[in-house]
Parts: sequence; C-alpha cells; structure tokens
Amino acid sequence: MAQEAPRMATLPQGAFVPDAEVDSHGVIHVAYLNADDVYYARSADEGRTFTKPLRVNTEAGFASGGRFRGPDLAVGKNDSVHIIWYNAGYQQKRPHEDWGVMYTRLDPDTKRFEKARNLNQRPSDNFSLAADGKGNVAVIWMAGGVFATRSKNGGKTFLPAADIKVDPCECCGSRAIYTADGTLSVLYRDKTEDIRDTNLAQLAADSDSWSNMVISETPWPIDSCPMTGSFLTLTKSGLAAAWETKNQIHFTALDENAKSKPKEIRATDKGRYPVAIAADDGSKLVAWKNDTTLEWQLFGSDNAPKGDRGSLANVGEHRPAGVLTKSGTFVLFP
Repeated sequence: MAQEAPRMATLPQGAFVPDAEVDSHGVIHVAYLNADDVYYARSADEGRTFTKPLRVNTEAGFASGGRFRGPDLAVGKNDSVHIIWYNAGYQQKRPHEDWGVMYTRLDPDTKRFEKARNLNQRPSDNFSLAADGKGNVAVIWMAGGVFATRSKNGGKTFLPAADIKVDPCECCGSRAIYTADGTLSVLYRDKTEDIRDTNLAQLAADSDSWSNMVISETPWPIDSCPMTGSFLTLTKSGLAAAWETKNQIHFTALDENAKSKPKEIRATDKGRYPVAIAADDGSKLVAWKNDTTLEWQLFGSDNAPKGDRGSLANVGEHRPAGVLTKSGTFVLFP
C-alpha cells in the first residue's frame, strides 16, 4: 500500500487553485493562479523542488478564479502540456465575445507557451480539460448545457463544439479524462428537476453518441446551485471519482467504461473541493478542504479507512490538488 502520510508540495507565496499531473517520465507539472495571472512550473524530484514559474496567459492580468475555479492542466502526446483557465472578461467588463475558456499548450522542446486562444468566445463556466498520448485534447465548458470542444491533433486545431445534451448544474466543478481506449469521460453535476446528482458522461473513441450514468447515490434536492467541486482520475483498473453532496465528500471506483453503477463511499461529513488519488495497489487518498484546513484520509483497496485522518491548518479556502508519483508517493498541493 502507498504511504499513509502524503508529501506537501510548496508553491510560491500567493499561489492558489492549483492543478497538477505527472508525465510519462515522472515529472510533475503544475499550474496555478497568483493574483490575476496563471503560472506553470514542474518538478523532476517528486515535488520537493520546482522550476522558476512561467506565466501562462499571454495577456498579463487576464485570468481569474478562486474556490474551485482555476486553471486545469493535462499532459498529452509526447508529454506536451495543455492548460485552460478562466479569463477576466467579466471582471473587466469586456464585450461578451471576449469572455470564455482560454487555452494554450507547451511542447517539450519549447520554452514558452503558445499564444493563448479563446476557444468559445462567450459567457460560460465550469471548465475542465483532458488529453492523452494519442493527440486527443478535450475542453469541457458549460453555457446552458455541457459542451466538448475537441482536438485530434494535439491542440493545433479544434473541431466545432459538441453538445453532450444534458441538463447541468452550470456552476459546479466538472472534471474530464481520457481512458486508455480513447474514451472521453466527463464528471458533472446534473440539475434535472432540481435533483443535483453527480453524473458521468462518456464518449467512446470514434463515436458521436454519449452515454450518461448517475454515479451518486445520496439524493440532493436543492433549487439553487451549491457551487461544488469534483475530481476524476485514472486507476489501474478504471476510474476514481469524488464529489460533494450536502457538504459531505463522497467517492467511488468505476471500471474503465462504467458499465455498472458503482457503490458510493462517504469520506467525510464536512468538506469541499475533493481530490482522489489512486495507487496501483488499489488504495486511494481522498483529500478536501474543511474551511481553511486541508484534510485527508487513506482508504484501502476495499475502500475502508486506513490509519488516522490527517490535516494541515490555515492553508486557504481554495481547492487543493494532488498526484501520485512514479515511486508511489502521494503529493498534495494545499
């Protein structure tokens, strides 16, 4: 089983809402907000030290976020780095066509990110990002529905946005990921008839037909958006997902293509903005924010708690991030 106490990664003063991934060589890549800009850094020593931060957004001061909204990072083909973020069009009272989801990428043999692109040029929310080693990139965004803007050439060009045709809770955090067979999985909160279930929508490779499954079990009837976070990650046998229901953190494990409804496990009775990281032995570290305290619990392959709950106080109210290193170490970004 992976170690019970996670390592805490230290980012520069003022960094918040981080997102992190590990590439094929074990390098940790992280993006985060600092004031009104997005920054990127990487670590080749499992999160002990990081490179000098590199600004991601082309236009200085044109980024926003907080709580669960922040940059999303994915590692793609040849360990290319893809990042999306919320721009500051609303805050700066710019025309609506200046709002939207911003995207850029960094190829391994370059030192600067490409010029940022606004992929949808409209008021929208709840962005998430997925990329894989085959050149697929998917940007998820919401504006009266859930849309997927996809690329098949590593982000060089994007296809017109596809409507997943679901009824989302538009201000709750989504997550997206590609599985090994090329299936795009999108975790989101639905609001049909004001029941705020957590759902998993999936698009198989070379298909235009989305499947959709409710994966939460505890019903949450509420007539307004609860503004929650979520998390989705790969495991050795499929996927692990985490979400909020009634201010509680739940998680589950799914087979790769979510063919059967999974069992919901409650991680804590009070928490927000979950992170779920899975080790190869089936153990999982689930972390969350409780006000300004980061808390975490290790679960075994049987999804039973192992050891005592850990915590780190006074680290801020915004979402954390986490990764599993190549050596099997859990690393958290408070």
